[in-house]
Amino acid sequence: MRNHEVEAKFNGVAYYLAGCIIALVLFPKDIASLSIIYLSWCDPTASICGRLWGQYTPKYNNKSLAGSLGAAVVGMLVTYGFYGYMIAHDYDHPSWSPQARAPLGLVALFGGTVAAFAEAIDLFGWDDNLTIPVLSAVLMWMALVLGGLGLVA
Repeated sequence: MRNHEVEAKFNGVAYYLAGCIIALVLFPKDIASLSIIYLSWCDPTASICGRLWGQYTPKYNNKSLAGSLGAAVVGMLVTYGFYGYMIAHDYDHPSWSPQARAPLGLVALFGGTVAAFAEAIDLFGWDDNLTIPVLSAVLMWMALVLGGLGLVA
């Protein structure tokens, strides 16, 4: 456990489970899965990049631009791989398909931006293990489903 978690009522695992459950219950399976991947890949990447190069970049709310850029790059790669390979080969009714209005590159760019934003924002002081999967699922769902970017053209 981290030092700040010792005195807390719940540790990061409880928030992680809550964030994953909320995403899986409220959103389409592909968007929920992608938001959980953002949590498991982009959050640690942001931490590593922030520790390595954060002193050279501006900071906001104790988050560095280096960490956010790291999260964005990994988020783009994850989104591209997820929709370009995993979903394209083994999934029924995804929120995005190769015939969609938005090309895969644009969806990947948006996904990376969403991942970096969800990781960088401090939402009411809540644990990011809760906010990253929920916020990224909300934003991806709004773009792909409500915004129509995932609809077949």
